[in-house]
Amino acid sequence: MKTDQPKRETQPSSGSGKWLFGGGLAAAFAATLCCIGPLVFAGLGLGAFAAAGFFHEMRPFFLGLAIFFVAGAWIWDWRKRRLASRENSETGASCGTGCQPRSRLGLILFTAVALLLGASPFILQEWPEGTSETSSSSSMTTADTGVSNLAVWKAELEGLYCASCVAGLQQAFENVDGVGTAEVTYRPQKAIVHYDSERVESGRFREIVEDFGYSVVTVK
Repeated sequence: MKTDQPKRETQPSSGSGKWLFGGGLAAAFAATLCCIGPLVFAGLGLGAFAAAGFFHEMRPFFLGLAIFFVAGAWIWDWRKRRLASRENSETGASCGTGCQPRSRLGLILFTAVALLLGASPFILQEWPEGTSETSSSSSMTTADTGVSNLAVWKAELEGLYCASCVAGLQQAFENVDGVGTAEVTYRPQKAIVHYDSERVESGRFREIVEDFGYSVVTVK
């Protein structure tokens, strides 16, 4: 007479661990793109990072996904160690690398990197923006800016949440033919652009802001 044998729990595969590690890092990195993206694009001279607004709206989702993968990686590691310990106790074998504390170093590093990436937008939000005063820019003259038909476009913006967010937007303003100087701040969220009114239409600046995924609240 046959007796039903309880199914033995199988050892979690290393492939599952790789997917958890990779997914966690990818999700944590995606959560940083709302602030890192504009900075990278500006540094490479690529202009607007149009997806900045999208990644800002999706940041809570990416952060939740990163936490899910990190938690899954720890559960995967715990299950792997538990099964390894059980097998060793049944066979009388000594504990291998699968249950040594030092083998958890990779998991700890992975968790630290994922947390650092996920928190970077909050860290950058507190990064010093600079000592320049927005109010001083409004008093610039034609000689200061090198613009013959000086006009000023001043706007209150929405969607700028860290110092790195302003870099690409300011560079995009300055790259417009006819612009003398441009200054963008996120505390408060404002832009001041000195430009030649005969060479560029002021509506172009609103288009630039919206191309980045930000919004113009008011124009003065």
